Amino acid sequence: MAYTARSEAEVKEFYDEPAAIKQKAKKLVELIKKSKHMMAFTGAGISTACGIADYRSGINTKLQTGAGKWARQAASEQGKADPSAATKKKKTSTFKAVPSPSHMALIALARAGYLKRLVSQNTDGLHRRSGFPIELLSELHGNSTLEDCATCGRVHMRDYQTRNRRGGASIAKLRYVCDEIKKAMADTNISSFLTTDDVEKMTIEISSAMEFIRSSRERITRLNQKKLMQQISGDSTTVSDVANEVKEKRLQLEKTWEAVLDSIGRKLPRYHHFTGRFCAMKGCGGPLQDTIINFGESLPVETLSKAEEESTKCDLYLVLGSSCTVTPAANMPRSVGKKWSKEKKAGATEPEHNLAICNIQKTPLHGVCSLPIHCKIDDLMIEVMREMKLEIPKWYLRRLLKVKVARVNNDNQRQLVLSGVETDGIVATLFKSVVLKSNGERIRKTINNKETVDGEFNFIVPLWSAMDAAAADDVKENEGLSVELEFMGNYEEPKLVIALNSYLDDFVEMDGEMVIQMSLDPVTKVWTVPNKAEQLNDKNIKALWRFGGNQEDEEQKNDE
Repeated sequence: MAYTARSEAEVKEFYDEPAAIKQKAKKLVELIKKSKHMMAFTGAGISTACGIADYRSGINTKLQTGAGKWARQAASEQGKADPSAATKKKKTSTFKAVPSPSHMALIALARAGYLKRLVSQNTDGLHRRSGFPIELLSELHGNSTLEDCATCGRVHMRDYQTRNRRGGASIAKLRYVCDEIKKAMADTNISSFLTTDDVEKMTIEISSAMEFIRSSRERITRLNQKKLMQQISGDSTTVSDVANEVKEKRLQLEKTWEAVLDSIGRKLPRYHHFTGRFCAMKGCGGPLQDTIINFGESLPVETLSKAEEESTKCDLYLVLGSSCTVTPAANMPRSVGKKWSKEKKAGATEPEHNLAICNIQKTPLHGVCSLPIHCKIDDLMIEVMREMKLEIPKWYLRRLLKVKVARVNNDNQRQLVLSGVETDGIVATLFKSVVLKSNGERIRKTINNKETVDGEFNFIVPLWSAMDAAAADDVKENEGLSVELEFMGNYEEPKLVIALNSYLDDFVEMDGEMVIQMSLDPVTKVWTVPNKAEQLNDKNIKALWRFGGNQEDEEQKNDE
């Protein structure tokens, strides 16, 4: 299977000589320039340069991230260890990783019009975070920072891992499974096939689980309140220990229910994707689920269909850091390789289709590969960009602040709703805290649990005065409206204060939404915030501004 450790021969690494890399880079540049529909296909290998370990590197890999996941697991089961583990760099969290030169090179190729679509098997979210155009990206296996609503389909982006293992999340997941089983048992399509013994057994199991939830909540509360007493008494129990016990209880309940469903020819639903959170969109409240596709699960239909559709038009597929063993994903570059092979056999000296693979291991597709390249991906892409005379853009951490303006009953006040957002308009949870001030005085957040959306900060503020750009440059720290943003800190981002009056001048007499882009230099840790005119010069940012209404109104008009 694709997710098991491979033999030594399969994980053997190959490295081209520097001269060969340059020669192959020139050939690849020729193919790129003549291509009409180039696509890229990335695997875990592109992120090893960022400090993220891959899946299939062997125990004796030369990569500084060390052996891949499957090799480590196999070695552990056999009582072995990674012999070079001591010399490897410490692995980087996917949430702290900086996109590699290869990630950024793909952006340059897309901006220049060469790269038409990027298909990725990675869940680390680095392509999206790098700034690659979202409309050209197909993340086949999901994204660890994205979760979607099982009811309304609304996508939420988080600046943290959505597959949550905290105590509270574990309890929410167990409660969710209990509720779902009760719903299923009340559904006549299922209940009519259940025996009396099945119903009685599951009722007892659910009752036991609910009592376990109650006692676990009490234990977590006590543990959070008595950390000091625990240290004194020597009690080593932690919230994580309780969370693991809750997880085991959930798995036991699912196993029992699975056996019942199996007896009537039904399958167990995908309960394990529930993140413990619920959709806060008005009128919804559906369960949120992570978007990660586990091995053996089906790929998202729309994402796969778009990638396959684009692949039918592809004449150059560039594979970067993939073993090409996982289907149906690998079938896309394979199809282009087969076209090359067919054209070659027909006598073509310059085949129309080409498959280029950059990987330090050989893949099952090397038999239909017109340009096999064995080297680290950055070594290739830096040389390719030099040959093409394209600059690899520097990576900045980009964050977007959305400010929604709405009238209230008092003409001298307005409601401001502040939140994070992505360039494609989806909700993004980016801020630990948001502090709004008027003339230096802190404004209290409004509290309305029925209307609150996760990641949004609501305020009632005094009406501001319009201010032109020139005047905005002279604003003093304690004048007008200002917002202080505290971020999640994955990149050690400092707090940022933004004076809002000049951005809000169009909204003195009308409702609407505006978006402010912020960029952090990851080296200097300095934020840059363009002025209003500069913000609106960016077509992607300008598309997110709304005047005289809200986004839902605009979407409804478009639907009509």
